[in-house]
Amino acid sequence: MECPRQINRWIRLILAGLMVGSISQLSLAAATESAIRQTPVSLVKVQSRSMALPIRVTGQTVALEQLLLGFRIGGLIQQLNGDVGQRVSKGQLLAQLDSLEADAAVQQAQAQLDDVIRQRQRLSRLQGNDAVSIQALQGVETQETLARENLRIAEFNRKHSRILAPADGWILARNVEAGQWVQSGQTIFVMAPADPGFGVRLLLTDQQRQAVSMGDTASVVLNPNTPNEVTLKAHVRELSLMATSSLFPAELAFDDLSAAQQRQLIAGLTVRVEITPATKARLTSIPAAALVAANGRHGQVMVASRGDGGWTAEQRTVEIERLSAGSVWIRAGLEDEPFLVSRGAELIEAGDLLRPIAADEVH
Repeated sequence: MECPRQINRWIRLILAGLMVGSISQLSLAAATESAIRQTPVSLVKVQSRSMALPIRVTGQTVALEQLLLGFRIGGLIQQLNGDVGQRVSKGQLLAQLDSLEADAAVQQAQAQLDDVIRQRQRLSRLQGNDAVSIQALQGVETQETLARENLRIAEFNRKHSRILAPADGWILARNVEAGQWVQSGQTIFVMAPADPGFGVRLLLTDQQRQAVSMGDTASVVLNPNTPNEVTLKAHVRELSLMATSSLFPAELAFDDLSAAQQRQLIAGLTVRVEITPATKARLTSIPAAALVAANGRHGQVMVASRGDGGWTAEQRTVEIERLSAGSVWIRAGLEDEPFLVSRGAELIEAGDLLRPIAADEVH
C-alpha cells in the first residue's frame, strides 16, 4: 500500500500534464485565430532614385520676334517687292513711294539754303564796310543754320521714302497694295528676322513650370503622327513669371537648323514638345494598383511595417508627380523606402494584420 506522500506526487504529475495540454491547445487556438485574421497581400520594397521626368506638351510655332516696317513720311506707293512668305535679304528693297513730292521738298529746301547763303555773303561784305549792323549779319547766319537743318530733314525723308529689309528674314504680312496712299508710320510689312527666327510657344502648368529652367533641352516634333514627322532640337528661351488663366507661357528656340529644316517652318504649326529638365528630383515609382485613393496631386497608399506580432498595415499620404501607364511617380511620402502593399491594398485598413504572399495568390 502506497503512502500518502507518493499519492500526492502522482496527483501533482497528473495535474501538471493536464495543464500543459490545456496551454498547448490554447496556444494552437491563438495561432490559428491570428492566421485567420491576417489578410494575404503582395509586398514590394520601394526604391527612390534621382531623375528628371520629361515634360510632354503641345505647342505652336511662332516668329520669336516681329518687325513692323513702314514709311517715315506719307505718300503714294509706287512699288512693292515683298510678298507674304517670301525670304528676303538685308538691304533688299521692299517698297518705294512716289518720289515726286520728296524730290520737290529737297529742291525747295536746297533753293532756300542757297538764297540765305547769298544773303549772308552780301551782308558780310557790307558789314566789313560798316554798312550793316552785326545784329543783321547774325540774323542771316541763324537763318542759314535753319535752312541747312530743313535741307537735312528733306533729304532724310526722301531717303526714307523706301523700305529696305533691316535683316535677313521672312515677310509674315503685307497690309497694302501698290498705288495706295499711306500715312507716315503706317505698318506696311510685318517681318520675322532670321535671328532668332521661328520658335515654339507653349503653356505650362504650375507643376511643370517649377520643374523647367531656362536653357533646358527639348525636342520638337513637326507633323506629328504622320509619315512626314520630323524631330528638331530646341531649348527653353523664355519662361514667364506670371500665369495667364492658371498657365505659364514659355518659348523654345530651335538649335542649329539646316536650310531644309528652316524651309519647313512657318508660323501656326501645332507641334509635339518634350522638355528634359536639367534639375533632377528624388522620385519613387509604384504600381498603379497600389494607389487606393487620389485627389489631385495627393493620394493614399498602404505600407507594411514588421514588428513582434508580424506585419501590420499603415496608411500613407503621398504627393503624386505624374501618372503613367501602369505606374505612378511619387514625389513625397515614401522617402523611407518602406514595404508597399502592391496588391490587395483595397482589402485592408490601417492596423490590419498582413500575410505576405506571392502576387498571383492575392484575390
